[in-house]
Amino acid sequence: MTVPALCNLLKGILTRAGVDNPDGDAVEILMSAMNCTRTQFILRRKEDLPDYIVEKAVVMAENRAAGVPIQYVLGKWSFMGRDYSVGSGVLIPR
Repeated sequence: MTVPALCNLLKGILTRAGVDNPDGDAVEILMSAMNCTRTQFILRRKEDLPDYIVEKAVVMAENRAAGVPIQYVLGKWSFMGRDYSVGSGVLIPR
């Protein structure tokens, strides 16, 4: 599956669940599953993704669709220029 095709699949999952920002969340989830920066994400758009990345991204999107905050789904969040590990039971830096 290509990057744009998977991104559209993730957007569909998030849109049907009524997530506030399905486009942005889909991109964040896919970048996390691919373990890449935004620049790398753009450069790899024509790449066919291995099945394990597709499966990981779909599971992450389903968790987000179930109401889990995007920060917990990603497992990290940036605040004041630093990345912090976050998860259930940890306050989300804002």
